[in-house]
Amino acid sequence: SFAKNISFGAASINRRIDELHDLMKLEMGSLQLEFYPVPTRQLLSDIAAFARPAAERSELAFNVELPARLPTVLGDRERLQQVIMNLLNNAFKYTPKGGSVWLKAYTRAKELVIEVRDTGCGIPEDAQQALFQPYQRRDPSHQRKDGLGLGLAITKAIVERYKGRIWVESRPGAGSRFFVALPTTRRN
Repeated sequence: SFAKNISFGAASINRRIDELHDLMKLEMGSLQLEFYPVPTRQLLSDIAAFARPAAERSELAFNVELPARLPTVLGDRERLQQVIMNLLNNAFKYTPKGGSVWLKAYTRAKELVIEVRDTGCGIPEDAQQALFQPYQRRDPSHQRKDGLGLGLAITKAIVERYKGRIWVESRPGAGSRFFVALPTTRRN
């Protein structure tokens, strides 16, 4: 138990250091991203399998809605995974026990749209754009874990480097829906 706690703490510190390192690279314009075809159906299935235990530990219903076929996007599998996992981790963090989180994907107008929806606390409209700025966080009284407020800023920068878009739809008490839209290359 003691060793497990130390391991968890070390992993948490490593994630924070990685976030600070990524932010520094973004600010300096030196964050290198690779561009190669990424089969998104497999990527999202793998992410869902990886995220399910975290949802169960948080006592949340985790719903995954993926069509049988999804298009390929140009990107870096690891960075795209970072984007989606950040959105899912935030949804798990801000959704109370007994709530629900959804991971959904679909295509429209030559874009892959990935949606992460939750039944959490929601975000006032005047605070939504600030979420994508470094060191901005939702109301800390509604979260169960610490963070630096860098995840969404890094996520936005990665999505935009891949010529994509990210946005949120939310209102207090009604949960949140985060969307990532990425240009597609071809059907799988």
